[in-house]
Amino acid sequence: MQTAILYNPVAGRGRARATVDQVVDEARRLFGEVRLLATERPGDGVRLAREAAEQGAARLLVVGGDGTVHEAANGVMQVAAQRRPALAVVPEGTGNDFAKLTGTHGRGPRTAVRGIAAGRPARFDLGEAWGEYFVNTLGVGLDAEVARQLRSVKRLRGTLAYAVALLKALRTIRPVALTIEAGAERFEGEWLLAAVGVGPVEGGGFHLLPGARPDDGLLDLCAVRPLAFGKLLALIPTVMAGKHGRFREVSLRRADRITFRGTEPLAIHSDGELRAPGDRELVLTLHPGALPVILAG
Repeated sequence: MQTAILYNPVAGRGRARATVDQVVDEARRLFGEVRLLATERPGDGVRLAREAAEQGAARLLVVGGDGTVHEAANGVMQVAAQRRPALAVVPEGTGNDFAKLTGTHGRGPRTAVRGIAAGRPARFDLGEAWGEYFVNTLGVGLDAEVARQLRSVKRLRGTLAYAVALLKALRTIRPVALTIEAGAERFEGEWLLAAVGVGPVEGGGFHLLPGARPDDGLLDLCAVRPLAFGKLLALIPTVMAGKHGRFREVSLRRADRITFRGTEPLAIHSDGELRAPGDRELVLTLHPGALPVILAG
């Protein structure tokens, strides 16, 4: 088997189900043999991606959003490095932030597959936290609350969906007491949010980590102190432009290892997936160049 297509039928409010036939048709025309793998419940993507890698897939096309990519990456990372298929994405999710890294964002299903066929191989860094890999971003505080509120936003996609979730999150969020260690630096106190990433964008259009690159061997950190509501509203447009570093409440750092220690058990999002195992410490480590990908041509 040379090409596996992993898709989440409910991704993008059902758009993945509606477009997967186009992806399969184009992939067969360009790659030949194709195997279609559909998830049915959370966690299926991990198992299916691992099985595709074990069966010798050379490439794994993910039809869905960042959550499906997250599961696919965790699946292929369960096999030896030399057996991992190259990951590509046909964006059909809500934010599609990973697709921005690989060059398929904004492309329709057939155009995305053609771009993948004409693309080139690369290797991306992966972050790891609590034994789980993340391909783009992980966050605590407001960042995680937005991911939770997004589940109640049913009809919107992209940045608008995240903007609505952000407004909902601002009604309930409280600062999180954290000690943050980034390299040799240490920060203590209360934080509105603390986010770490290998990519610069989350939420469809928020450049929260403007200096992040997925192949530079570093994790990027954005930590924001509590702000007055009016100043917070002024901050939001600058985040979309990646210019928020000028606010004194914002700390941007880079390191290959970052640690969060809370006074209470931590709740996070990892590529938009919510996690709360009850731990007060979170150690984030980097696996440089661990994930083979295809950059669309």
